[in-house]
Amino acid sequence: MNEAQMRYALGLNAAPKAKESAFTPGLTVLLSVREKWGGPAQRFAHPTKTLSSLQARIEAEQAARAQGFVVWAVIEIV
Repeated sequence: MNEAQMRYALGLNAAPKAKESAFTPGLTVLLSVREKWGGPAQRFAHPTKTLSSLQARIEAEQAARAQGFVVWAVIEIV
């Protein structure tokens, strides 16, 4: 026990403040994409801030198209 915890246990101080987490909720979508002219399939990962898998997929597909790719398939949404 450190000093701050001891003071709290004795009722001398207020509760110690919790540390803020660096975790931001959201999903990452992994797409299989190709260049507009064809070519081999590539992986395209897009992080989103939404917890809706449908909204995350829509955002990822829009981002892929904005970079000039054709979406081939959705590999994974985590």
